[in-house]
Amino acid sequence: MLYQDIVVGDGPLAKEGSRVAVHFDAKWKGITFVTTRQGSPFGFDVGAPPNMGGTLKGLDLGVRGMRVGGQRRLIVPAKLAYGDKGYGEIPPGAELTVDVALLSIKTSAVGYQVKLVEG
Repeated sequence: MLYQDIVVGDGPLAKEGSRVAVHFDAKWKGITFVTTRQGSPFGFDVGAPPNMGGTLKGLDLGVRGMRVGGQRRLIVPAKLAYGDKGYGEIPPGAELTVDVALLSIKTSAVGYQVKLVEG
């Protein structure tokens, strides 16, 4: 997986075990198929399996080492995205581009997944 820091944040560092909130745009062949930028941020536990509060492996690995306030572009190979099965209109073996912004790291042990409500 490749990544490029667009903006280096100056807040806390995301690492395995962190509970993070991000905004992201996922693209295939330059077309955005998922975005969180018009709604609530997406939260997940770094290092957790998808069925236990985690997310796609590529996004999980891509936020590690980011600091809050940072923005990064990820080039995610199929094996770290939807693999040989694909997903919806995303075909098997598709490489994705994900633009991610690390908004916050939850420090309280209370709660399960991050769910922020804007308002």
